Amino acid sequence: MRCVLLSLALVFGSSTCSLAQWQLIAGYDISGFESQHLNQFLESFNQSYPATTESFRKMRVSHSLIAGVRYQHDLGGVELTYQRGLARRSADGIRLTDLSQGQGPVDLFLNTNTISTGMEWGRDFAVGFALDYSLVKYEILEEANLIISDQQDRDESWGCKLYFAWLLSQSERVSFSLRPYYRWIWSDLDFSSVGSAPLDESIRCGPCSDRPKIFGLSIIIHNGRKAN
Repeated sequence: MRCVLLSLALVFGSSTCSLAQWQLIAGYDISGFESQHLNQFLESFNQSYPATTESFRKMRVSHSLIAGVRYQHDLGGVELTYQRGLARRSADGIRLTDLSQGQGPVDLFLNTNTISTGMEWGRDFAVGFALDYSLVKYEILEEANLIISDQQDRDESWGCKLYFAWLLSQSERVSFSLRPYYRWIWSDLDFSSVGSAPLDESIRCGPCSDRPKIFGLSIIIHNGRKAN
């Protein structure tokens, strides 16, 4: 609740600044995360279903694209962004369910859609804070001999993010910055359907939820500041 109130106060409080400009944002994000129970499930899967070509590796990295708008003022900026992320792990040469006749690939996907609003202070170097809302989908997909088995879990979460921003280059048309960050998620994410997909009950997840610890780096491009 403190994060929510602080974020709203920052957004509305910024409108009193004298030098302002609306900007468009685009960017790329790479994040690392620790999802303990999900990776334990993948390790158990590998042990019970040995792959003939490729086993599951731990899911640790997600890639995202970012788009949004920014309100630049003389003390920093206020932003509203949308971020779409994907993490994927694959195994091949596995028979997961009774539907499969023979061996085939198995893919595990983690899709995220996140809306963020926040504020940063500073120019060439800035400190920022954002409030996040995410829709998350876990999916495990098996295909063998044209037969597809698909299990999905959908969940949502609130969180907040602290970041630092370095302005690396700036012109009248475009600015380029790097943003390392750490993100807190406030609730566990459920993947019980995905974790219960294998017929072998001994490798099913338990517990079937995680609250990942997330750190990452965003590369942000937006149109440059107006000349004074």
